[in-house]
Amino acid sequence: MAHILLVDDQHFLLDFLLAEVTQMGHEVSCVNGRDALFVFLEQHTPDLVLLDPNFKGFQGWDLLREIKSPGRCPIPTILFTSFEATLQDPRSALADGYVIKNVDTQDLKEKMAEVLSAVKNPVTHHRQWPLRTQQKPFDVPGRSLFAGKE
Repeated sequence: MAHILLVDDQHFLLDFLLAEVTQMGHEVSCVNGRDALFVFLEQHTPDLVLLDPNFKGFQGWDLLREIKSPGRCPIPTILFTSFEATLQDPRSALADGYVIKNVDTQDLKEKMAEVLSAVKNPVTHHRQWPLRTQQKPFDVPGRSLFAGKE
């Protein structure tokens, strides 16, 4: 399946998530500190990062900004937080999604599937001009682009 990186400072939660995400069939790596995260990212590129933005001792927001900074390989990131108020922070817009921490991991499974699917099947917008439903002005009866010049 996918390589998932779990980033959290709560060891019991990392253990719980490791078991849950592994059971989903994904390869899982865990880090619990800023230095460990950057060492890991220098050597690996995960398919998805689950990040708690409310780290003790340093800001998880800084990690999100670093992960999403220009010049880095873009890595889809889901905020995994205990506090819904965290999502009111404008920096949360850098993430590709969010999940509120819960013992029931159904929301997490769904959001991971959604984000991973979006990465594997990116939406591209191609506009065919003129649109099939749109007629060219000179094809419309009674109108001419050259009105008065005929």
